[in-house]
Amino acid sequence: MLYTYKIGTKHIAFENRIMKLYVLSELEAQISDFVGEDMPKTCPSALRYALAKYDSHTIDTAYAHVYAMRTNSEADGKDIVFGIPEGHTDALVSYKKSAPSLYKDVIALADSGRTHIEAYIIPEDEDPVLAEEYEKIAREVYKRKRQGKPFCFLPFCLSHDLLRIYNALSPLEKKRVQCALFTQI
Repeated sequence: MLYTYKIGTKHIAFENRIMKLYVLSELEAQISDFVGEDMPKTCPSALRYALAKYDSHTIDTAYAHVYAMRTNSEADGKDIVFGIPEGHTDALVSYKKSAPSLYKDVIALADSGRTHIEAYIIPEDEDPVLAEEYEKIAREVYKRKRQGKPFCFLPFCLSHDLLRIYNALSPLEKKRVQCALFTQI
């Protein structure tokens, strides 16, 4: 199944059957949201009407890309990286709902040169603060990777099993997985 989400300005999709990750344009994200899982081979006229501000060729190209992703056929995607990267845990942070400073603590450790940061977290199903902390950390991992100063936040390491049961995860665990995938684009 193809799951789509947005972090910051990036639209991302992942297919949990073939374990591929995709970056979507704004138009491709709109198409994916509109058509859902049962996507016809040709673009529905209602969708063309809803996307009237785009020219026909642009819509056709974006639709073909989304169709290829949904049908697992010839869409360029990135393989998802699983497991813990080489190296060892060289720092540990903890998270308490009563004193949320996970982002600040992780960034301080990354600034001090730590490269493999583990976290002790006892998540609750509904913890919007922790979800925000995950997203801020993911953005920082993404930014630093592009700057040539990468670090690994070990709660963002993924397993095949975790992605296979994505739909059954709690909202907070889905957010953690989404952030982990975002760091891989």
